[in-house]
Amino acid sequence: MSLVLSWDLSGRTCVVVGGGPVGTRRARDLVAAGARVTVVAPEVGETLAALAGSGDLDLEQVPATPELLDRVLAGAALVVAATDDPQVNQLVSEVARQHGVLVNRADDAPAGDVTWTTAVHRGPVRVSVSTAGQAPAVARFVAQQLDDHLDGVLGLDEDQLAALVTVVAEVRRSLRDDGRSPAPVDWRSEQAATILEAVRSGRAAEAKERLQAWQSS
Repeated sequence: MSLVLSWDLSGRTCVVVGGGPVGTRRARDLVAAGARVTVVAPEVGETLAALAGSGDLDLEQVPATPELLDRVLAGAALVVAATDDPQVNQLVSEVARQHGVLVNRADDAPAGDVTWTTAVHRGPVRVSVSTAGQAPAVARFVAQQLDDHLDGVLGLDEDQLAALVTVVAEVRRSLRDDGRSPAPVDWRSEQAATILEAVRSGRAAEAKERLQAWQSS
């Protein structure tokens, strides 16, 4: 059974082996997450070349060898094996495990430690969709459906959702500062509806007061 976790990769070393479309997407995602990225590939496209040229990632434009992998994987948090050669991907996995590095196998998800999820973004909120690597196209389809309809389902646009996150985070901090634990909130209840309506109307201070009163009752 797989478990979807959120991992802060800011400042962590991540390695992508492979410069094709999958490797490019993975490297771009990792750069966006703030990771320190090294790409190993004998050939790369314009996107990776541009990222390397701007200093957003390091590029080792050579084939993956045991010696090279042993060097670049030392101290890494994650490696993505994304070549079109299963034997190279297996080599990456073997060297990574010698270093205790988690592996994402683009060609064989169950053989790795980490699978990539497809995420829908709404300000500070992330909704992840995964098939545990079995059918990434299905995950992308479901994510697109969510992306198209999420605002309508929530009744909040991106700015309103960000305001709600801020309100709830401030109330949680306030409760913990007072030595209390936040109580669960049923956001489908009538009481929560008044808080959501205040957020939709731009009355964040009122929403915060109502939530604080609810948590104190």
